Amino acid sequence: MIKAIEIERFRGIEHLALDGLRMVNIIVGPSAAGKTTLLEAIRLALGATPQTAFGLSLRGAPMVFTQNSSREQFEELWIPLFFDHAIRRPVKLAIENADGERATIELFFDATKTVAQTAVGNAPGAMSANAPPIAPVALKRKSFSGVESTLYATVNSNGQIQLEQGEELGVAVDFLSPTWQTNPQLAAMMFSRLNIANKAAGVVDVLKKQFSEIEDLSVESPSYIAAVYASLHSVKRKIPLTLISSGINKFMTMLLAIEINTDGTMLVDEIENGIYYQTMPALWRALYASAKNARMQLFLTTHSWECLKSAAELIEEFPEDFSLIQMFQNDGRSTAMVAPGEHAVAAIEADVEVRA
Repeated sequence: MIKAIEIERFRGIEHLALDGLRMVNIIVGPSAAGKTTLLEAIRLALGATPQTAFGLSLRGAPMVFTQNSSREQFEELWIPLFFDHAIRRPVKLAIENADGERATIELFFDATKTVAQTAVGNAPGAMSANAPPIAPVALKRKSFSGVESTLYATVNSNGQIQLEQGEELGVAVDFLSPTWQTNPQLAAMMFSRLNIANKAAGVVDVLKKQFSEIEDLSVESPSYIAAVYASLHSVKRKIPLTLISSGINKFMTMLLAIEINTDGTMLVDEIENGIYYQTMPALWRALYASAKNARMQLFLTTHSWECLKSAAELIEEFPEDFSLIQMFQNDGRSTAMVAPGEHAVAAIEADVEVRA
């Protein structure tokens, strides 16, 4: 479990150090305060691979670049990760676990390993013979056990992007997009794995308890794509869960991910999206119970006052397992403070600002 994190020069965060993190960490604050950036920093620190950084850079937006990337094009792919877009100043992240072990990463352009570009003829977009060399992106890592390594994102002599493979430093499950829609095949795979291990019944029981119209869940593949289907009391034919309710499907997928990925960290941006407000207390209790059982740490952002209020009773019941992280923005810089569960309910009742 992550106890503390320190962030330097990542996106809109120039410097931020948070301590006293708990099993369930609820992140609030106005738009552009840095809530999503905090989640992404945790994801990058735990992943610490070029693939992780590349996926986070433009937050899922399509990346368009020619096969023969120039230095400017290559640098543009990574600029959004750097504070104030200053790519000559490295990003530094450090996380400390409950045992006091510390993992670190440093992300920077390594000018000692530049790649020379070669001319590629007269094709449109071809590099010129005197094109400036490209400095690869380096991720210098130290694991929780103290093992040091460096992975690179670079280009070959023809300008093709290459991301070096490497093992992640920790287990992270992320649903960072507020509008994410679960891949039905992924949900079906997770459900099948739990079902084979005779562990899916708990998730099914939670769904049945909270959504009375559901009779049972199963994985079906009537065409080429497997998906989780629901049997409903009022309908004879099974229906894909995604067609019944995106909120119910989101609820189920988070529970499945927790059960599959024990001893890890789950990151969810705007957890309330798609969830009916009357379901939120049940969602909090189900997530808390599943996370406790799976030893999964949760970092969850919300813009919803109703969502935050619905967690207050649970926080008051188990204060030692919760923290409330309040994010602020001032002059383009994000700051934050952590309220432990023992004080979080009072902060919520004092009308902490959570809306845009």
